[in-house]
Amino acid sequence: MYEGQQERKKIAAIGIFFLASAVFYSGFEQQGSSLNLFTDRYTDMVLFGFTIPTSWLQSIPPLTVIILVPVFAWGWVWLSKRNLNPSTPLKLSFGLISMGLSYVIMMGASLIVVAGNKALPTWLIATYVLQEVGEICLYPVGLSAVTKLSPQRLVGQMMGIWFMSLAFGNLIAGLFAGEFDAHAIIANPQVLVGLFWLVAKFMLGAGILVLILNKPIRKLMGEIQ
Repeated sequence: MYEGQQERKKIAAIGIFFLASAVFYSGFEQQGSSLNLFTDRYTDMVLFGFTIPTSWLQSIPPLTVIILVPVFAWGWVWLSKRNLNPSTPLKLSFGLISMGLSYVIMMGASLIVVAGNKALPTWLIATYVLQEVGEICLYPVGLSAVTKLSPQRLVGQMMGIWFMSLAFGNLIAGLFAGEFDAHAIIANPQVLVGLFWLVAKFMLGAGILVLILNKPIRKLMGEIQ
């Protein structure tokens, strides 16, 4: 019975990670929708007389991953050797908070649009970098934790549930992007600030909640930290 209780606690922890991942990816997957629309409609992409294609900014996320993943991998190992490595829930909260801060940056870019100007691409670049920092903190860590926490007979199902969180996040992102109405924003650019603030407070709130629940979640995880 004790073993069964431990399994249920670990599955409960996986459920929390599922929700955290779904929330995170509801913001992350807007890179190709609302953020790309912002780039196309409200960003000054002219440099020395050359109009930079909107799609070029989509290369920033993968480049950030290539550059930062080795740095983070080294950093986690370095911290682990000194018993300072953050727990899995803390890393997930870092990922969510980083995502939230990226949308705070987009609020700043939106205020430029409200003032009647176009934003510089640097706003988008900073946003994408922060989002990738968040993904590095959340995705591989969550994936590893789900593998370790899953009962051996349920590993396949639990991994499937984890990947469903990405699909769920995509769905929410699509619903949000549907609110990105060009006519409404042209009539009232302040709508942009409200849209990005909605995402920012959603992400920051989720990140702070996971941070507060760090100890209870670690108890659910048992020996897996």
